[in-house]
Amino acid sequence: MNKMKQLSSMNRMWIFCAAAVLLLSSCGSSITARKINIPPNYGENFTTTPTLKRFMSDVENQEASVVVRDFSVAGSVSGVTGSSTISSLVERGLMTNHKNPRDRSLFESAVEKMQNNNYKDVGQYYRELRKTTGTDLIFEIYAYPVPHYVSEFYDQNGRTHDFEIDVSKNYTVSRGYYLYGFSIEIKVIFLEDNRVAGIYQYEYVPCTQGCNVVDYSFNELRYKMPETGQQFRARTMVKGETWEDFLDMDVVSDFISKKVIPNIYRDMARETPKF
Repeated sequence: MNKMKQLSSMNRMWIFCAAAVLLLSSCGSSITARKINIPPNYGENFTTTPTLKRFMSDVENQEASVVVRDFSVAGSVSGVTGSSTISSLVERGLMTNHKNPRDRSLFESAVEKMQNNNYKDVGQYYRELRKTTGTDLIFEIYAYPVPHYVSEFYDQNGRTHDFEIDVSKNYTVSRGYYLYGFSIEIKVIFLEDNRVAGIYQYEYVPCTQGCNVVDYSFNELRYKMPETGQQFRARTMVKGETWEDFLDMDVVSDFISKKVIPNIYRDMARETPKF
């Protein structure tokens, strides 16, 4: 009988200890880390004509002279007008990668002057323009910011949570924020005969490796890159007219120099992917 009481007492003790462990585990599961993540865009989106592929397969033509021009129709889904800022960064990226960009203003000046001359056909005009400017290819740039909507974060255990804001003592609301990446499309044109030789699109997506949430409020989320510790802002609603309203231009410049320019020179010498 005493032995039965002893076993019963031990069982009760065990249950009590197990409950205590569960309670402590629950108390210890408070959020100590917040992270956001956006899936990367792995798609290759480019078209290369056989003529351009042959041209760029020649090692000497990797140094072909290039003029960067803005796409003639400004505007985008975000309302940002023009691509001249991005075109300037593409020129810088070409120089960083030891390519051969030509001065845009001098090229445009030559175009304006030569339009007043009489040529027997359009072909002669383009051949003379190439000879006068020393330009082989035109990179026509079209770029625009791309919003990525984020409404939840991950904790240190991989569980998801809404961004909840205390509006009053007994009332909270969930918020979402727009993190901006951007898309850049480059149309490659042979100047000699004004033929479109290829079209290439590259997209920068933020936080594909995860970003740490620093703080968030009703209107704004602050986050930072774990690799550099650099902080950025995302807002619940964004209206702007310049690229700087949406993106950190150092990030844009870095992406163009390290990703876009090396990739387009690689892709211009490749066959178009088959889907």
